[in-house]
Amino acid sequence: MFDIGGTFSYSPVIVLQKKENTNVVIVYPNPARNENVTVSVTSQSKYNAELKVFDATGKFLWRQIQVINKGFNTIALPSVAQFSTGIYTLQLKAEHKVITKQFAVVK
Repeated sequence: MFDIGGTFSYSPVIVLQKKENTNVVIVYPNPARNENVTVSVTSQSKYNAELKVFDATGKFLWRQIQVINKGFNTIALPSVAQFSTGIYTLQLKAEHKVITKQFAVVK
C-alpha cells in the first residue's frame, strides 16, 4: 500500500486453514428402477454410522449399522423392487451429524 508521501508497506499476511472433516454422500442410481441403490461415502476418518431409509410420509423402512472407513466407501441398500414409486430419504447418522439425501424410485 502506498501512502501520501509515496512510501509503501506490506499488510501483514494472515493464513486461514479450513479443517476438513466433511463427508461426501452420494446415492445412485437416482432415480432407481427395480435395482439396488448404492450409497457412496467419502470420509476423512473412520467411524460407525447408522443408515436409515424413510418413505415420503416419514415411515421407517430400513436400518443398517455400517463401519465407514477413511476414504471411499460403498454401501448397497436393499433392492428397491419392494418399494413403491415415490421419493425416499436416506439418513446417515454419525459423529454427532445427520446427513440426509433423497432418492426416487420409478416403476
